[in-house]
Amino acid sequence: MRLGGRPRNPVLAREIKERLRTRRTTIVVTVYLAVLALILQVVYSGMSGAQDAFGDSLATQSARLGRSLFETLLFFMLVLVCFIVPGGTADAVSGERERQTLVPLQVSLLSPRSILAGKLLSSVAFVFLLVLATLPLLGVSFVLGGVSVGDLVRGVAAVLTTGLVLACLALACSSLARRTQGAMILAYGLTLFLALGTAMVYGAQQVLDDTGRRPSTAVLTLNPFFAAADATGRAGVDGFFGGFATSSPFDPLRLVLVPEDQRFLGGFEEDFPGRPMPMPVDGGPVEFFDEGRGVVVGVLPDGRPLRPEDAGGGIPFWARSAAVLGFTAGAAFLLATRRLRTPSNRAAVG
Repeated sequence: MRLGGRPRNPVLAREIKERLRTRRTTIVVTVYLAVLALILQVVYSGMSGAQDAFGDSLATQSARLGRSLFETLLFFMLVLVCFIVPGGTADAVSGERERQTLVPLQVSLLSPRSILAGKLLSSVAFVFLLVLATLPLLGVSFVLGGVSVGDLVRGVAAVLTTGLVLACLALACSSLARRTQGAMILAYGLTLFLALGTAMVYGAQQVLDDTGRRPSTAVLTLNPFFAAADATGRAGVDGFFGGFATSSPFDPLRLVLVPEDQRFLGGFEEDFPGRPMPMPVDGGPVEFFDEGRGVVVGVLPDGRPLRPEDAGGGIPFWARSAAVLGFTAGAAFLLATRRLRTPSNRAAVG
């Protein structure tokens, strides 16, 4: 059978049909959207009740609310993907082995790479379905303002990249483990290390290093949450977005990535009681919201515009993180391919 003039991967076709026809997929998508919709409602209600406390214009209030909604939704999208993808991919190979259908696949005309590619693409397609279903919720924050098209694209790309990396790691675990239960334990263990273990290693560097120097952020390039925070935010944000208070789970992560001399803290100007204003720290940058353009403008002390690479030594952190995560995903896929070699290939190598 052919699709678009090219041979179609039968494993991919089978996996997608099985995923879409099961009740489990319907339940997962429904729960996923219900959780995000509930989070959207809670954040919207909480932020709307505090809008008038700052005395800002309607455009600024709307941008503050939209930005908070966007970043909160994106954060919990990553959390849910970390829960869903490893469990849905860890049985890709081990499940075939338990059902005694792996050997027929190995002795077919399909190469190990084609078999795993079909299973990997089906997992990525499911993540894409989740992201596609979330677009109406993200659209609410985009309509309110404070979010650019670039932020939206980079945020969606961060979620899809995270799903791809976790799917590759789960495939490797599934090919190494004999049972699905063991594969799931390994997959969730690696996911927990990427999400929390890397941050703990970074924190341990700060505790053990008594020189007072800033620890290297190299280990954090494996953390998809830090990558998403840097890709969708600006350097120097300390709980404030363009000079007004925001509520985002990504703010503490951005502070870790930004050098201390490029941060600014929020304070209260005497001339504007109750309204937070950006206050430079040690000659750091100042950011303000341009209502006419609907974007945040950052200015360094010498008048140059603030760019993401100003806080990362030339290459943005999210770009370095994407390269490291991509290499990790490729290495995991190659490991799974090597483990899934057909019996004839193993005999030839031996």
